[in-house]
Amino acid sequence: MIEKRKFIEEKLNTLVKLMLTSGVQPSELADNIFLKDYKTIKFFKRNQMTVGELTFSEMIGNSLHDVLLRYYYDSSQRVILIEEELFGESTIVWNRETKEIEIINEIVHLLKIYESDKITNFLSSLPLELSYKVKNQYGNVI
Repeated sequence: MIEKRKFIEEKLNTLVKLMLTSGVQPSELADNIFLKDYKTIKFFKRNQMTVGELTFSEMIGNSLHDVLLRYYYDSSQRVILIEEELFGESTIVWNRETKEIEIINEIVHLLKIYESDKITNFLSSLPLELSYKVKNQYGNVI
């Protein structure tokens, strides 16, 4: 039981770090233009987001190919999505919401071993936004 409690705490710490971390900022990405393999870097607004596109060359097999990375930022300047485009196909490399849900699901599954009053006490001890997210997912799993 103590080991599971410690694992829950570790997952919570990971989730809190994710929620508090903005991710790589546009100014940091722009500095890559000085690297040899980078060809273009541009930023623009799309809907309510800021998008950064970086094109660089990468050796794949025996050929040099252009790779396009897109970083999507919300109005709080947090990276919410990273896409990679290669050979005309886009792939999601990282998604903040998906990552949060994965961690929350792990926490929720670990919480199932506790009695409901302990879960309620635990959830009420969390910061409001985090408590809401865990409660919401916990309600979906039960």
